[in-house]
Amino acid sequence: MEKNLASNIYKLYWLKISKWFLLVMPIIVLFYQESGMDIQDVMVIQSIFSIAVVLMEVPSGYMGDVLGRRKSLIVGSVLVFVGYVFYCLTSGFMGFLVAAVTLGIGTSFVSGSDSALLYDTLLRLDRTSEYVKLEGKYYAIGNFAEAIAGVLGGLLAAHFSLVFPFYGQAAVSVIGIFAAISLVEPERTQVFSTKSNWQNIKDTIHYVFVGNQELKWLILYASLMGGATITIAWFAQPYFLFAEVPLVYYGILWTALNLTVGVASWFAHKVEDSVTALGLMWGVFVLIVGGYLGAAFSPAMVGIAFLFVVYIGRGIATPTFNNFINSHTSSDRRATVLSIRSFLFRLIFAVLAPFLGWITDVYTIQEALLVAFVIFGVVGLVCLGVIGNNQRKQ
Repeated sequence: MEKNLASNIYKLYWLKISKWFLLVMPIIVLFYQESGMDIQDVMVIQSIFSIAVVLMEVPSGYMGDVLGRRKSLIVGSVLVFVGYVFYCLTSGFMGFLVAAVTLGIGTSFVSGSDSALLYDTLLRLDRTSEYVKLEGKYYAIGNFAEAIAGVLGGLLAAHFSLVFPFYGQAAVSVIGIFAAISLVEPERTQVFSTKSNWQNIKDTIHYVFVGNQELKWLILYASLMGGATITIAWFAQPYFLFAEVPLVYYGILWTALNLTVGVASWFAHKVEDSVTALGLMWGVFVLIVGGYLGAAFSPAMVGIAFLFVVYIGRGIATPTFNNFINSHTSSDRRATVLSIRSFLFRLIFAVLAPFLGWITDVYTIQEALLVAFVIFGVVGLVCLGVIGNNQRKQ
């Protein structure tokens, strides 16, 4: 049984690769614009994508807890495949909207269940001390895959057409389906009560936001930083446009950004071992929020360097913050709690992205990034202040 469970570790690598081998990302904004959309339209579609994730995030996480993480991952992987097929077969705002919503629902079923399955696998194998290291490697490999895909996606778009990477993306997503099917569900000693499904979800939400103050503020802060990193990811290509970067270099820059995240994630466990949890949170804050400030005030080409600073913070934050959350959560509700974090950072992006897109269209992208800096900076300082005060009281 242990041997079968241990196989989850490398099977999750393939699931992560299929999820992050994103051939479409270096050119997706250009793909939308070729269909006659402006930056605000792009951000509206991505905002609705995030809303679809938000609406399904907690229910899908709960389904992962109750029905099994493997089943949740299979459903999510199939829906992701269907979403990319829609992109290949449709065009225009409404067609892309349907594709984005399908992808959003699929993403919600994968989100949380993959990390929860890894943690519970390690729990059964008595190897939870390896979680940050493995989660960091997963995230790193995902970003290395996205880096390679960035080059290939850019080449496919340049030599064929902007839709061609979407055909490749649909094919890549099939890998995720087979990887999910091959996973082994870890046995869990804790299960939900016999209350109704909705009551169990409410109990978990109450546990997060009322019953465990330390977990609440940790999730709020992790969600805020997650919202900041997903926002900068969608503003990277418009920033390249602002900096007048030639199209041929888009894939290269996208690759470099994701290699940066990958390297930071790979060594995140060493960072966590060398500083306190609060010190790590402050370090991530300086990197991410400071990167926004630098990109807002620097000359265009110099500002691109500050995008890399944000991506370093992103690489460190994801595996370490997930570990903090897992260590404060029991197995019976782990996927739901992780999904609450995803719910919140997607909600932050869904609210802010259209507004920041409007500022970019009417004014400049640097002014949009400055507004984002103020929002993430002020709220982040409040969260860190409360977390620090709670730790001093312990």
